Amino acid sequence: MGEGEWVTEGRAPGDRPAGRRVAYHVPAWLSPWVSFSDVVVSYLRGRADGDLTDFHNGRLGLPSEEITGTLEATVFERRSDAPARVVPSWATAVVAGADTQVRDGRPYWVWTARAWGKGNRSRLVEWGRASTPDELVRATLGASWEVEGQRTRTGARILLVDSGGASELEHADGNSTLIVYEMARRDPGRIIPVKGASQRQDRLIRSSNVAYTAPGQAQCFAMLHTLDTERLKDVMAALIRAEGPVIWEECQLANEEYGAQMSSEEKTRVKIGRRLHVRWLRTGSARNDLWDASGYSLAGAMMLRADDRAQAREHPRPTTARADQGPPAERGAAARERRIRVKQGSGWVARR
Repeated sequence: MGEGEWVTEGRAPGDRPAGRRVAYHVPAWLSPWVSFSDVVVSYLRGRADGDLTDFHNGRLGLPSEEITGTLEATVFERRSDAPARVVPSWATAVVAGADTQVRDGRPYWVWTARAWGKGNRSRLVEWGRASTPDELVRATLGASWEVEGQRTRTGARILLVDSGGASELEHADGNSTLIVYEMARRDPGRIIPVKGASQRQDRLIRSSNVAYTAPGQAQCFAMLHTLDTERLKDVMAALIRAEGPVIWEECQLANEEYGAQMSSEEKTRVKIGRRLHVRWLRTGSARNDLWDASGYSLAGAMMLRADDRAQAREHPRPTTARADQGPPAERGAAARERRIRVKQGSGWVARR
């Protein structure tokens, strides 16, 4: 470092503009307080989660905008040679994602189903639009697609549905959030409510039990999965941009509309308060429903560990509410029972 030359970002060597502050990008292992084992652990954790953003930012000292970039609509059309509604033989799971929208007081869902396999390889199987919850379930969890080169058929293992927004509806079903929670209550093992986090969170996917009450409706309980959508879109953009080899594949259904929606967002610098932040924002007139739905499919593949055939699970983490997420009286009884069990144990861990 002492014999090297510091170069200002975006300028030629030797061109040093005047400024009151100077910032340097240095890798973390140059610090005497960071061991190489810490760096390795950070990298392996990022690989396991399918998200190396923290490793690049916190260990390599690289800003996130150098990791991702804009996406061209033509990328998706160039990869649309595979047959539609066919699951590739290398797939370990098909995961569906649905973005919830409301128009004129009526909900609808834009959904996509992708086949996922080892190394985060994926291929579009089918996408569409559903006007009712039953239609959405039939098109995804109720579908049966041919498996490439085999005489068997398979369907989606899980369906992740956007529950954010809580848009009011014109009929007596409450709002869009309540409808999604009711869908999950009827099929808790396969329908998973998700929403984007309002700020950066320590995990890409966080699960929590929620008690929700829509205006004029009874209280309902659900297991909600909150997604760090900024980091999730970083991961998705990296998978799409990979060229050697291509791991984000499409099928013949990847038409012009599909490409426009999948390239509708880009990372843009925005000023929040006095600081500049980099955010994924919609920049054109095209809708971004399929882009969001594809992100939900990616999150579901992570939950299933679909990238590792040996460790792929039959079901994701539990999506039903725990006993201590019932009415207040039941929650208190469950908490007391837990405390009793803890007091009966011994040792430091039990007393913690």
